[in-house]
Amino acid sequence: MKKVVITCSESVSDKTYEHICRRFGERCGGELSFEKKVSKELVGGFTVAVDGRIYDMSIKTQMEMLKKHMNEG
Repeated sequence: MKKVVITCSESVSDKTYEHICRRFGERCGGELSFEKKVSKELVGGFTVAVDGRIYDMSIKTQMEMLKKHMNEG
């Protein structure tokens, strides 16, 4: 059984959390065990850790990527 740890901001609703679980269930397949963690450090968004990989969908990371992209142009 794969363990999936979803770390989210306090603003992520239960409905959104369930959607994230469902999507990663479809992506990973097999038997999964989900664990939810709430981080006050996250302004918004979430991160997912599964099989040693981190999927970072946090607002902070998205803003950093946008800033980097704007500076390249």
